[in-house]
Amino acid sequence: MSIFLACLVRLAAGHGKIRNPRWMGRAGAACGLFVWYVHWSAWLVYANAAGSSLYLATHPWSMGEAMLARLAAVSGAGAAFLALCWLVELGLFVLPCILAGRSRAEEPFCEAGGQWAEKVNVPVRFHPIQDPDEVRRCLEADPSQVLVLLQPSIDDLPAYADLDMYRCPGGDAFITIANFVAVAPGSKEHRDIAAMLALPADKVEIAHEADAPVVELLQLPAAVTSQLVRHWEAIERASAANGDGVTKA
Repeated sequence: MSIFLACLVRLAAGHGKIRNPRWMGRAGAACGLFVWYVHWSAWLVYANAAGSSLYLATHPWSMGEAMLARLAAVSGAGAAFLALCWLVELGLFVLPCILAGRSRAEEPFCEAGGQWAEKVNVPVRFHPIQDPDEVRRCLEADPSQVLVLLQPSIDDLPAYADLDMYRCPGGDAFITIANFVAVAPGSKEHRDIAAMLALPADKVEIAHEADAPVVELLQLPAAVTSQLVRHWEAIERASAANGDGVTKA
C-alpha cells in the first residue's frame, strides 16, 4: 500500500510539473498522513472503539480520544504493541511519499519546452577525472569543453567517470558527471583514484561513487548535446566492430 501511494505521489508530481522538492516533500507527507489517519479511523470503528469513521475522519480530537481509549482497553503489552504498530505504519506511509515526491521534483525540467527532461542512455565510460575542481570550473565556464575533458576509457579500469544525461525536447540537455572508484575485497573503501587505477581488475569487488559529483545537472546547449551524442554513437559503433571495452558492460 505504501509503495502504491508513493507511486501515486510521484505520478502527481510529474503530471503537475512540480519542481519544488521541499513543497513536494511536504505534500507527500500530508498525503501519507491522511491515508494513515483514514485507515486507523476505520479500524477503530471496526474494533468498536468509536461510532463512525466519517465522524472520526473529520474530528481529529475525537480520533485522538478514540486511540487513547483503545490503548486503555487492552493489556499493557498489547497497548505497547498497538502503539508501536501505529508508529511503524505511520512511518511506512509517510516516508516513502516524502522521498518519492522530493525525488521527482528534483529531476531536471526543461523550462523552455515545459516538459521533464528525458534520461538518455550513455553507452560509454570515461577516464576518471583527476582534478574535479579544475574540471568543474572549466565546464561551468565553457560547457562545450566536455568533449575534450571526457575521454572514453578503453580498458576495464577499477576507477572511471560516469555521465548521466537528461535531454530536453529542444535539444539542450543537463549532465551529471561523477567519479566511481572500486572497493577491493576485504578492505575499506578506496577514494584515491590514482591508487585504484593501479589495482588489478581481479581485485575489484564493487564500485561506488567517489565523493560529490564533478558537475551536477550542468546545462549543455543543443549544438554541444548533438555533437556529444554523435560522438558517443561513433564510439559505440567502433567498439562493436572492434570488440574493445569502451562501452559499458
